[in-house]
Amino acid sequence: MEGMKHAPLWLRWAVPLGLALTLALCFPSQVALAARLILGGWAVAFLAGPLALTLARRLGEKRAALAAVALWALAVLAALALLAPPVAAQLTELAQGIPLLTQQALNLLQRLNRRLTSLGLPSLEAGRLASGALEGSWLGQGAARVLSGTAWVAGAVVQWLTQLGLSLMLGVYFLMDKKRLSLRLELMIPVPVRPLALRMASEAGRGLRAYLRGQALVALLVGALAALGLWIAGVRSPLALGGIVGLFNLIPYFGPLLGGVPVVLTALAQSPWTVLFSLIVLFLVQQLDGLLISPRVMSGATGLSPTAVLLGLTLGGSGWGVAGMLLALPVMLIIRICFRVWASRQETIEKPPRM
Repeated sequence: MEGMKHAPLWLRWAVPLGLALTLALCFPSQVALAARLILGGWAVAFLAGPLALTLARRLGEKRAALAAVALWALAVLAALALLAPPVAAQLTELAQGIPLLTQQALNLLQRLNRRLTSLGLPSLEAGRLASGALEGSWLGQGAARVLSGTAWVAGAVVQWLTQLGLSLMLGVYFLMDKKRLSLRLELMIPVPVRPLALRMASEAGRGLRAYLRGQALVALLVGALAALGLWIAGVRSPLALGGIVGLFNLIPYFGPLLGGVPVVLTALAQSPWTVLFSLIVLFLVQQLDGLLISPRVMSGATGLSPTAVLLGLTLGGSGWGVAGMLLALPVMLIIRICFRVWASRQETIEKPPRM
């Protein structure tokens, strides 16, 4: 290990990267699990970092790291304790309504087929479409698993909680050992570009933290307004549907459409008037978000052009679905901040001296 300190920089990178690649090829599932845990621990340390820095003035670095992560965990558990029971009950109600929604969709397709036949056009395969929507889709499979109450659900919950606990422990360790880990990462960066890379990391972290904080507040406000409006409109499961609307609102352009689909389907199972009222609620909420909430909270935090956002969302969605669309904007924001830092440095270097 002492020899590695005096080894060339390319060798310091090549050895760990070669080892990581070998392990990924030989033990892909274990490496994927380790990557998820490390990423989760980094996310915990990233989110709890400002609080730990504030507490460190009184408690010291190690105690502050433990206290900050503990406070974050307690806040999340308190929110889950308050919201999880009603949301879970309403999600179960939504899942139980899937067969009814499927039957209504089948009836609609049959009426459409009769209309197409009368016009001399080919009909749609309504039976296969309906059965596929219920049995082949991830929604139907997920609902069946949740409603069945099998060991699969219990095992998934235990596995998720275990990984969450390990990520919290890693987050505490990352915060406690932040200086030493940061120093090791700095030594991996070539000396000529080290100041620029550190500035990029600092600016990206600050911008990403502000973006996530603003997006969380916007999603909370939009979800709360949608839940209140849907409750007034008489739509079933307004709290769960409002949460879905708020979550999908994190996706620009496509999010309101994706979040409105379960609302319309649920209202469709009640009455046409409920559908109309739910659409009015969604429209008003999006107008409030576009004209009042997002401009005041975000204040153009991303600075990305609509073309770049659409391209990023399309690429992220095609590769990783909804998760890719949710992650596309933060990744593009980090890239933009790094490019801006690099460009400002170049401008400083290339700026001609004053005469």
